[in-house]
Amino acid sequence: MVAFDVNLSTGRWPFRPYRLQTMGLLVPHLAQYGIIGGLVRSSQAAFSSDLLHENYELAEACQPYDGFRALPVVHPDYGFWRDIQAQAVLLLPSFQNYSLLDGKTLDMARAMAKKGHVFVISLREEDERAQHPLCQVKAPTADIQAFAEAVPETPVIVLNAYFGECCNWSAGNVYFDIAFYEPFNITESLLAAPKGRVLFGSHAPFFVASAALSKLQDGMPEADAQAIARDNALAILRA
Repeated sequence: MVAFDVNLSTGRWPFRPYRLQTMGLLVPHLAQYGIIGGLVRSSQAAFSSDLLHENYELAEACQPYDGFRALPVVHPDYGFWRDIQAQAVLLLPSFQNYSLLDGKTLDMARAMAKKGHVFVISLREEDERAQHPLCQVKAPTADIQAFAEAVPETPVIVLNAYFGECCNWSAGNVYFDIAFYEPFNITESLLAAPKGRVLFGSHAPFFVASAALSKLQDGMPEADAQAIARDNALAILRA
């Protein structure tokens, strides 16, 4: 199986070191599992006060690796979003202290949507139980539906959502990955999910990449598994 991973990170995470936190280490590790491309965001951007610098560093880190696309972070208070060339962009509302439904955020989203950008929203980077006690970040789960409805023609990819959260989003332009998706019967649940809206995401290096792949290998028809592993993401990213 060949996979395109929409949920990858590189760089330092402030609360815990990860062995594969550079692209030079991460890419060969992913290749052994058939993950040959993906969207890569900066782990450092979540708590950075210089997002433009993080975007530059991320672009440089990803440049040598074909198939791995830098996912620049944007913020409604920083006007550099108007110059972003990448198709997919990252929103971190909880980490960067703004609301998805604020007027300035929606103005930015609608303007970017007209230019063909795809939005990626990371609900969380860690299980809430693992968060530092002085840095409790609440996922903007309740805002996803309304945000997606505000840009109805634009794909909104939600990362690191729990199974119960995914069930609350009926908007046809909401897509979600499987890194945190763990219902009792995962194969049955994935086959019952809206066709085309489930994407492969491992959340590596925070999680073990092979764990996400195992969710597609237990009794799932090959065509359905390959759609989630790669085809659904490439369809919305026009790759």
